[in-house]
Amino acid sequence: KEGRNGELLILAKWLGLIDDDKYNSILDSPESFFHPEKNKSVDEQYVKMLVDVLHISHEEAVAKINSSIKKDDINLLINELNRILPSHVFGDDILDVLSSELIEFDTLKNPRHAITLDNAIESGIEKEHFNSAEEVNDILSKMGISNIQLSELVEIINYAYGFTRIYSNPLDDSNHNLNLRAFPDYKVYTSKLGTEGVLVEFDRRKIFNWLIANEVISDDFELSDDELKVWFLENVHLNEINHFTEIKDSDKVTKYVYTLIHTISHLMIESAGLCSGLSKDSISEIIFPNVCATFIYSTTIQGITMGSLSGMFETDVLNFLTMAYSNYEICAFDPICTDTQNGACVACSFISDVACTHFNKDLSRILLYGENTMYKNLVVKKGFWK
Repeated sequence: KEGRNGELLILAKWLGLIDDDKYNSILDSPESFFHPEKNKSVDEQYVKMLVDVLHISHEEAVAKINSSIKKDDINLLINELNRILPSHVFGDDILDVLSSELIEFDTLKNPRHAITLDNAIESGIEKEHFNSAEEVNDILSKMGISNIQLSELVEIINYAYGFTRIYSNPLDDSNHNLNLRAFPDYKVYTSKLGTEGVLVEFDRRKIFNWLIANEVISDDFELSDDELKVWFLENVHLNEINHFTEIKDSDKVTKYVYTLIHTISHLMIESAGLCSGLSKDSISEIIFPNVCATFIYSTTIQGITMGSLSGMFETDVLNFLTMAYSNYEICAFDPICTDTQNGACVACSFISDVACTHFNKDLSRILLYGENTMYKNLVVKKGFWK
């Protein structure tokens, strides 16, 4: 309801400028936060109270209030965002998709019910699937995963609409007569799915250092955790990512960060299919490039009824991670796959086009396992998993 200011609030929450309690209180009572100019009389009453209680001047009371509500007013919050973020992030087209990505991630991170990593480790040890938490933490460290959880009771809305398949690339400007072919009466068919999925958050620092090691960037300097959040917001461009075409090679950071996360997502889908009993074509993905995260989830009623992914995560998380990490370093079609297909083909990392969010584009095992191996116009000196 608050439009652009609401989007800025979501951005501020991600950057830690307001905490969860304050965010929830704003949602409960947004008027005073988004429209402080309507509450001058309340402010004046508070000023008068401070003057009387603390025996200070009117000006001192106003200054005291302003310093104490630094993050309690949308205008002050905007000033703080302007100080931290570059101006291009505030473009309407960028802010719109960025805030959507962040609120989707926040919804998946804080579902109605979740199985945490600690829960999964405790259950796995109890069922004697592995011996200690160190085994799981070791594989997570190797994979560059900072956190993993199973989010349950997540609401996903699937939709379908008709379009021509005469051309393989709907965005090709040369096909001037390409038209969207709607279903009769212009209906868009949807289904609401209450599902479960594995939310995987990657170590932003490890990705940043990996980009430096492979000379994708030259920013060889130390960044704090908060600065890393800002760096990925600034340098990974969502508006360069679409469903139908590969990301341009010229936008190196976006291309390699997305390709890295997207490839790992597919290998985890392959592994989840083997460990859960679900077909890999009934597991789909949502990629969060700026957050450095992915969510793989069941798209079938079968998975919901059986609790396939939650059962796998709760009792077999080590096997699920280990298979994703080690099963796909060598493809059945190597060296052809690595040498001519950029390290991605039907035998290793491709899944169904319907399940993939990016139509099996921007995938490469070379980014994970390569050592002095050519990918596109980049020599991968160090694979992310090497």
